[in-house]
Amino acid sequence: MKMNFKRTGAMLLACAIVGGTIPPYAGVSFGTAITANAAVTGQGTEDSPYIVTTYDELKELIAPSDAWDHLKTVDTMTYVKLGADIEVEDEANNQSFKLYSNSSGIWTIKLDLAGHTLSRKTYSVEQTMFTIGSNSTLVIDDSVGGGEMVSDIHCGTQLAYMFYVPSGGNLIFNKGTFKSFGDTIYDQRCIETAGGNLTINGGTFKAISYIVENQGGQITINDGTFIQKKDCKYAQDGISLHSKDILNNAVLKSEDTTTHIWCYLSKNTDLADQVISQKSKVIVDGTELAREDFQNIITGKEIIIKAPKVIDTVDITINEPKAGQPVSFSAKTDDPDHVTTYTILNERRRYNRIDSWLEYDFLNKKDVPVYEGATFKAGKTYTAKFKIMTTDSDDVFSDDLKVTVNGKDVKNLEVSPTYATFCTTYNVKSTALKGDVNNDGIINVTDITKIAAHIKNKKKLNEEEQKRADVNNDGRINVTDITKIAAHIKGKKLLN
Repeated sequence: MKMNFKRTGAMLLACAIVGGTIPPYAGVSFGTAITANAAVTGQGTEDSPYIVTTYDELKELIAPSDAWDHLKTVDTMTYVKLGADIEVEDEANNQSFKLYSNSSGIWTIKLDLAGHTLSRKTYSVEQTMFTIGSNSTLVIDDSVGGGEMVSDIHCGTQLAYMFYVPSGGNLIFNKGTFKSFGDTIYDQRCIETAGGNLTINGGTFKAISYIVENQGGQITINDGTFIQKKDCKYAQDGISLHSKDILNNAVLKSEDTTTHIWCYLSKNTDLADQVISQKSKVIVDGTELAREDFQNIITGKEIIIKAPKVIDTVDITINEPKAGQPVSFSAKTDDPDHVTTYTILNERRRYNRIDSWLEYDFLNKKDVPVYEGATFKAGKTYTAKFKIMTTDSDDVFSDDLKVTVNGKDVKNLEVSPTYATFCTTYNVKSTALKGDVNNDGIINVTDITKIAAHIKNKKKLNEEEQKRADVNNDGRINVTDITKIAAHIKGKKLLN
């Protein structure tokens, strides 16, 4: 059947070109989403997305009219980016986007608004702007900022949707602004799921009444701002969720004079706790609600759901101790907005600092504090004691917190929800610098004094010290070595 259709199309096209009805450069094709000489640029990959500037270009890429172009036998990823503002007044009522894969492969379309506007005005039963159907996923992002989609619906008594997700469809929002307006008699839905899955990671969503409604499927809202333009008529207006859905972070606002934004959760309090975590804050019109203050409905002019950020990993960077270097207390985390190191010194909290460096005293078998201004000595063992804490009191460390210092895992973590303590140990290796007789990492007068005492037989150097004192490598330790070291210290002639 497919081959007959293709061959018939090819014959018709050939006859039209020969007869002069269609010019050879028209680029008409059968079973191809975009013609060869179309204005669309790019390869449809992450590095080279398709760049579209018209509504028809976008439609033929993500919702082609030829059913064969929906045949995805393997998982397929298509990247599309708006290259201009696109607006259409859909008087013919045929400019809706119907996404689906009619085979086993999943067709994922990643649409980047890139700071532009995609707008459609319609008047009839083709009121749904996007239908994300079976085996398809639509991911919407805005890499530039300021990008938006507008669905202006004027369909009388028809129930109107901007996004509709039936069974088998997946819709993901990362960034952007999405507006669903019009003058329909029935309420408009910005987004409705009817068996499909919806994930909102960010963005702003504006609608007349229903902003998000679950009529089946799974909804997860990790972040987003939701604005309702009119007062609620029903309990399910605003955001309507089922007990299996997840609401982590959201801001709900009403632009009407009344203070009605409704969030339908569940009549069972335990099930409601599955939707909004026990650790989350629920703030209505500036007042934080206790759990017993709501069950299945939350009402207010502004509702804020705020879940704590759970921190799973922290990487700390410090200057590892090296012989002769000054003792340092600085430390940096990879996420300074949420995690900081600190110490208490002289009753003052000092951020981005290590609690202390400790030098192990093998004779007395205990750690001895090493203070700033001192230097690390070769052959010694030093321990850095850390304390880290969450910057925001609402954030928490996970029970399975993983901490690394300079890329190495820390094994001795003691974790509480808002802070953690641990230590890391370093053995400072000998640098064996010629002239650095006492192996402290610095060549100075102390080294000359030790050589002089050795020459005068007052205090003999050990074997390793003698190797470092013999700077000219003649096998003897004498005044010549002292002279060379003195010249190095004065900067006249540096030792190799």
